[in-house]
Amino acid sequence: MVMTLIAFEGIDGTGKSTQAKLLATWLEQHKIPYLLTQEPTTDFYGKLLRKRLKDANSDPLGDACLFALDRSHHYYDIILPAMMEQKIVLTDRYIDSSIAYQSIQCANFFPNQKLAIEWIRQLNQVPEANLICLLDTDPNISVKRRTQETAIQDLEKFEHTEFLMKVRQVFLNQATSDKYIILNATLSIEELQTQIQNHIVKHIPHTNFK
Repeated sequence: MVMTLIAFEGIDGTGKSTQAKLLATWLEQHKIPYLLTQEPTTDFYGKLLRKRLKDANSDPLGDACLFALDRSHHYYDIILPAMMEQKIVLTDRYIDSSIAYQSIQCANFFPNQKLAIEWIRQLNQVPEANLICLLDTDPNISVKRRTQETAIQDLEKFEHTEFLMKVRQVFLNQATSDKYIILNATLSIEELQTQIQNHIVKHIPHTNFK
C-alpha cells in the first residue's frame, strides 16, 4: 500500500494555502482521491492554538506542546485514515513549521538552537511527509503581503520581519533531503503551481498522472 503525504511549508504570506488548494483541484481533475487539510486543525487543540497565536504573552513551551498535541491528533485521526483509503493527503503546514517557528520561539530556554530543534522533534512523534513543498521568499515581501490582506491588529504574533528572518533560515537549513522542493514564492501563482505539479508527477507514483 502506497501512502502519500505532501506538506506545504514556509513562512507566513508565501501562498501555501493557495498552492495546496490548486493542487487539490488538479488532483480532482485527474480523478485522484485526496484530502486537503491544515494545521492548526479546526478541532479542540487547533482552536486553542488559534487563540494563542493572537496572544503575544502566551508561553512558548506551552505553544510547542499544544502544536505537538494538535499534530498527533491531526495525523492519527485525520491524515492516517485518509491515507489508508489510498487518498493523497495535502497539508498546509506540518512538522517543519514547528521546527522552524517553535525552535526560534523557545530559543531562550535552551543552551543553543540545535537543542531546541531536537526537543521539538522529540515532541512531534509522527511520520514525516513524503514530499515537502517549501515556498521561500524574503520575509519583507511576505509581511507586506500579509498586511495587504489583513488588518495590523489581526496579524498573528509571529508575523513580523525580524522573527520571520530567523524562521526562514531554519526552514532552509532543514531542507537538505530529496523530500524537499524549494520553490521561489515570488513567481506567479500559475508558474508555482506548474512547478509543483511537475514535481508531483516526478516524485509521487500514480497511474493517473500518465
